[in-house]
Amino acid sequence: MEVIYYSDGSLPMFETVLRSALDHVPKERINLITKSTCEDKIRALGVRIHQADEYASYAGSFYGKYEHLSSNPFHFELACLARWHCIYDFVIKNDIHDFLVCDWDVLLFDDPVRFYHERVKGKYHFTYQNKVSLGLSFWSSTEPLAALLSLINSHYEKKSALNEKIRSVHAEFHGRGLPGGISDMYFASLLIRSRRFRTMDTTHEVIEDAIWENNCRIVDGWETEKLGAFEVKKLSYACGSPFCFSKHYGANIRLRCVHCTPPLRPLIEKIYHQAKASAGIR
Repeated sequence: MEVIYYSDGSLPMFETVLRSALDHVPKERINLITKSTCEDKIRALGVRIHQADEYASYAGSFYGKYEHLSSNPFHFELACLARWHCIYDFVIKNDIHDFLVCDWDVLLFDDPVRFYHERVKGKYHFTYQNKVSLGLSFWSSTEPLAALLSLINSHYEKKSALNEKIRSVHAEFHGRGLPGGISDMYFASLLIRSRRFRTMDTTHEVIEDAIWENNCRIVDGWETEKLGAFEVKKLSYACGSPFCFSKHYGANIRLRCVHCTPPLRPLIEKIYHQAKASAGIR
C-alpha cells in the first residue's frame, strides 16, 4: 500500500508530519505530490517526491470550470478539489490500486499498512471519517475515486441540473450565515450516500482500544478542553501515542492519528514530541 500526500505549496511543520509517517511506513512507500520546490530538510527524509505538473491530465480542465461557492478562501477550496484529479492521475499512471490519502496536517501514531490489510482490503472500497471527511482515507480501488471525480466535474458543468443543486446548497449556507459551502466533503457525502461502493467510517471502528479518529475539532462524546476560543479534544500521552477519554466507552481511547486542523496546526510539533516523550524517545 502506498501513502500519498498532496501539497499545493510550502507547508509549515510538514517535516514533522512526514516523520510521524516514517515511524510506521518505509520511506519508499511515502509519496508527496507537490507544486512547490521542496526544502532540503524534506528531501533529506528520502520520501518519493513527484511534481504535480506531471499529473495534471485531469486537473488542467477542472481549473477552467471551477466556480467558488464557499466561505473558505478561493485558493484553499480550489486546491482541495483539484488535488483529487492529480492523485487520480498519479495512481493510474503508476498502476497503484491500494493507497492511503493523508491531509498534510495528519500525524500518524500507528501502522496504517497493517490496519489496511487487516480491516479494509477485500472488505471495503474506501474509508472515511466523521461521516464525510477524506482527510485520512484508505482506498482499495481506483474506481470510487474515478466516481468522485465524475461527481465533481459534472456538478461544475454550467448547464447541468447538478450545477443548480450546488448553487442552492451554497445559497442556503450563505443565507443562514454558516461557514463552509461546496467542498470535496460535499461530493464525498454524495458518493457515500449513493451506496455504489462498500464504505466504512473508521471513526466508529474501535479496535484494540484504538481508533482512527482524525480530527481534534470533532468533540461530541469526548473529554474536551479550551484552546483559545475553540473547544478541542483533551489529549493525554502514554507509550508513544495520544489518548482521549471517550464518554461513550467510559475509557481512554488511543488515537491512531491526530488531524491538526485549525487552531491545532501550530501544535503539530508539540503533539508529536509529547507522544514520543511518553515512550521515552526524545
